[in-house]
Amino acid sequence: MDEAGFEALLKRELAPSEAPAESGFVARVDRAVAEADLYRRTRRRILRQLGSEGLAVGAVGASLAFVTQVPDVREALTQAPGLLSIAGLLLLLFWLLVHPTSLRAPRRAG
Repeated sequence: MDEAGFEALLKRELAPSEAPAESGFVARVDRAVAEADLYRRTRRRILRQLGSEGLAVGAVGASLAFVTQVPDVREALTQAPGLLSIAGLLLLLFWLLVHPTSLRAPRRAG
């Protein structure tokens, strides 16, 4: 085989296939890309929500710590220890009523 024949052989064997792309494979790749994008957006939204709610819980905790420094409040809490748990349950109920979207799963677009 001479050099021209060898070049022709290489060109023929190494050339990309002229067959049409498999539509099932293309659909799977498109779906995987769309799902990965949805996952990234959902993860980012959840982390942002978790950060803001953690900040809110920290603020509520700090305000409760500040309020319990008042002598009259401290005395009321020592006389009725269940008062703090009732206040916590009321705060949780208020949060559930104000923020119902945290209980729902996000809707998929499309």
